Amino acid sequence: MRAGQTKELEVNCSFRLDFPIPRRKENVPPQVGVQHGATSLPAQQTSDETLRINPARERDFDDILETVAEKVASRQDIHDLGKALGFGPEDIDRYVEENKKETGVSCMGTLSMLRKWRKKQTKNTELKALQTALEEAGEIRLADELFGE
Repeated sequence: MRAGQTKELEVNCSFRLDFPIPRRKENVPPQVGVQHGATSLPAQQTSDETLRINPARERDFDDILETVAEKVASRQDIHDLGKALGFGPEDIDRYVEENKKETGVSCMGTLSMLRKWRKKQTKNTELKALQTALEEAGEIRLADELFGE
């Protein structure tokens, strides 16, 4: 921009361009665009990359729980998942009934169950524990969709 400048000034600005980018199943490294006058700093290796768990780690874990709640819909599937998560039959039945409380059928009871389970997990173990529970519940395809490499 030149607004009354009497001599040309050139300033190089460096901006960090390695923002976390949610990615789906393919493990493609993020492309960092470099514009004129800007440079990118070397990407830092995160613990996500070190764990080698799918980029699902980059997404908000609650979004993953919402996806699971939406896709695990039948009464039997919810029971199987609840059992794999360590809930008793009475608790699971309450969550299934909560799904029916709203107009029509929702997944809010299942989501409540998943969120209660999450409170007993650590950030370091929650992804692997959920993957294992989905596999134990017979939700192999969903586990692969969310956590497969």
